[in-house]
Amino acid sequence: MYLIDGYNLLYSTDFDTREELITAVNKFCDYRKKRAKIVFDGYSNDDLNTEFVQVDFGGDADKFIAEIIETCDNPSYYVLVTSDREILYLARQKKMQTIKSGEFNLSVPETITVESDESPDFFMTDSEVEDQLKELNNFQK
Repeated sequence: MYLIDGYNLLYSTDFDTREELITAVNKFCDYRKKRAKIVFDGYSNDDLNTEFVQVDFGGDADKFIAEIIETCDNPSYYVLVTSDREILYLARQKKMQTIKSGEFNLSVPETITVESDESPDFFMTDSEVEDQLKELNNFQK
């Protein structure tokens, strides 16, 4: 599970809103088959949870995340995403994997679509292989 310092990550990306960040993290987690917990500073009654992302408002996000780190029984369960030095130090003390916010890559490859007149079979037939080999042999001369 990714444990994400929400505003820390938001301000190191090109996203303008929490909702945009949450949507991107949800898409990333869906692709990676992982889950995430994003912790933001402040308080909110808004339910911003998604299928793969749990959103928490912890008042002071740093303290909230530090408490999670200190009380977790299995630090290898989490990957911490933040650039806050104190939280990174605490996580590393617990042997938790960490990624600095500016280095966290949320990109997801685009889905490849097959045109209706194209075959979804990407393998070549034996005759196509022979034709390709003949053509390549012509270049060697």
